[in-house]
Amino acid sequence: MVAADPDGLRRAAAAYTPLVRAEGADIHRDLLATRPEALSPGVWEPLLAGCRVSAVDYLQARRVRRLAQDGLAAALRPVDLLLAPANPTPAPLRDAFLHLTAPFSFTGVPVVSLPYDRIDGLPLGVQVIGGSGDDHRVMQAAAWLERVVADH
Repeated sequence: MVAADPDGLRRAAAAYTPLVRAEGADIHRDLLATRPEALSPGVWEPLLAGCRVSAVDYLQARRVRRLAQDGLAAALRPVDLLLAPANPTPAPLRDAFLHLTAPFSFTGVPVVSLPYDRIDGLPLGVQVIGGSGDDHRVMQAAAWLERVVADH
């Protein structure tokens, strides 16, 4: 086992929201302009916020994403995969904790999250994370881990 603390991932969480919202607003701009009622408030409000992300903030978030991608690639060089918690606690009854999963979504690497154990009846999740292009390896490891966990 090797401990990893990839450069840039700590800053990724702060850059995640403006980048995702701005890109989401761009993708859905026609729908926002012509049929906003087709979107639930939980979708419409973040997309509307994405319309207000400045170009400077968007470009900065892209720079942070590139730093996080480079840091994660460097951390993965000496290992096959990373294994990380999906949540800091068992699954919450409401809402979600994204701060442990967002950095990997943000960097665009293949990742699978699956239940690993239970605490007080609630699932505790784990992430299997690979480098860019390691989709097959991530899926194989996740399938293996799922079998191992099921056997226990």
